[in-house]
Amino acid sequence: FASGGTLIRPERFERMLATAAGWLDRLHAHGVPARMMADFDAWAEQTASTRGQITRCHELLAMAVRSGSTEAHELKSAIAKAADDESVVVLSDMPSGSWEHHLPERRPPCLATEP
Repeated sequence: FASGGTLIRPERFERMLATAAGWLDRLHAHGVPARMMADFDAWAEQTASTRGQITRCHELLAMAVRSGSTEAHELKSAIAKAADDESVVVLSDMPSGSWEHHLPERRPPCLATEP
């Protein structure tokens, strides 16, 4: 169980990984540079602008193991690395109601989504 007693469902994690891969592909197809950061990759910044970089991100997503716990301050620190004019997309396998209130106020705002 996660915070708030929410049941952790492995298929939601797999769906979130597939959603992340799709976002990266879509952004690349439109020529939009991206960076990926994830708790399962110790919040390391992965550049995702070239086809080779996208492939590396896909490999990381394919090998991902769900993190046992992620603290709100870790997510906030990762979001803080984004420039003021950059968009931020937050993907989670947990219902957004359990974590969305921890997102900082930004312009443009963070887009929170769940599978």
